[in-house]
Amino acid sequence: MRRTTTLTLIAALTLALVPLANAGPGGPPGARFGPGGPGGPPPGGRPFAKYLFPPDRVLSHQIELGLTNEQIETIKQALNRTHAAVLDLKTDLQRVTEQLGDTLEPARVDAEAALALAERAMALEAKIKATHLRLAIEVKNALTPEQQQKLRELRRGRRGFGPPHGSRHD
Repeated sequence: MRRTTTLTLIAALTLALVPLANAGPGGPPGARFGPGGPGGPPPGGRPFAKYLFPPDRVLSHQIELGLTNEQIETIKQALNRTHAAVLDLKTDLQRVTEQLGDTLEPARVDAEAALALAERAMALEAKIKATHLRLAIEVKNALTPEQQQKLRELRRGRRGFGPPHGSRHD
């Protein structure tokens, strides 16, 4: 009985996490990071988000920041790589999620098979998050210290940066 409860909990958590992973960059370069795609902060206002800059926000302030054509191209290439990588990962995650659902459907569940699929799903979710983090790092590394400071000032003033961190709308 205890094992069944544990398995049910793991399956429920896995299925609950899939929408978070699926909320990644499925859209154009202006899409958002974390809950909404690659341009916004990671979900839950993670502490490290304050050190990174959403690519869509960087590009929306490109003149004010004095971005060079090379910097813009670097950011666009990073966005395109991220979009392609996350699309592949999300496709794989969807397949594993469907398989997990099929495995959990019968009255008697093969616990080992379900747990193996849940582990695969969680590993794919971790790869999606790592891919988002890599994008944010690449964007930051493309900027000069002065441009980063200007973005921090814009963030403090919230001009073009939406609601404060921790809000589900950012």
